[in-house]
Amino acid sequence: MQTRKRSSDHLGENIDNKRIRNGKNNFPRRPRPPKKDDDDDILFIRFNIPLPPPQPPLEEIEDLPLVVPSLKDYCKNPLCDHKGFDENPNEPNIMSITEIKSINDIINLGLSYNCQKNLLYHGMNLRIFANLIGPLTELSAMVGMNGVKEQMINQILFFVQNGSMDKRCGKCVDCKFNLPCINTNKDMLHTVISGPPGVGKTELGKILGKVYKEMGILSKGTFKLASRSDLIAGYLGQTAIKTQKVIN
Repeated sequence: MQTRKRSSDHLGENIDNKRIRNGKNNFPRRPRPPKKDDDDDILFIRFNIPLPPPQPPLEEIEDLPLVVPSLKDYCKNPLCDHKGFDENPNEPNIMSITEIKSINDIINLGLSYNCQKNLLYHGMNLRIFANLIGPLTELSAMVGMNGVKEQMINQILFFVQNGSMDKRCGKCVDCKFNLPCINTNKDMLHTVISGPPGVGKTELGKILGKVYKEMGILSKGTFKLASRSDLIAGYLGQTAIKTQKVIN
């Protein structure tokens, strides 16, 4: 008759009784970590960082002249001498334009701007016309597009004439120097430029971005060119992601 060995009997087969009597066992020992060598020590790197220059005493700081920005810091008219009547008593060159009919008339108004003597023309802010000298010169150099140029004139005059002395945004340069502010105009400026290939739609869009930036309507004049494949995706829900990526 075979008897089933107990679990303790199985354990006894693998245990050396002699090692047990000597207080030892035959179980494998835990591996010991290797001894640290001198190369294992942490190295500390010291950087010689120069100290900042000492600050002047408070009395000297209070004696420093206070630099107050003026309109000449924002003047973009190349013909302006940035001098007031105290430095130059001569009258500024004021254009006598009875009716604005072309891009060149707006450019001439900008050239008549003087940041110290001539700021307004029939209630319109001449500083904006001076800012538009560069982009409007590019537009005037484009061949043809007479209808587009006329629409551009009407749009610029619409915004500049609606400049208000009462309603102000409180953030632009014109508000800072008590000039008519046009940023309170809430009209949308969505524009569609259509036409066959090669007529200058892309260049016109770049100029339009510069015009809006110089008028203060946009904070940046960045122009981004996107095609249909950049906006429309092939899977549901991906179009909004691609459109947002282009806008950002």
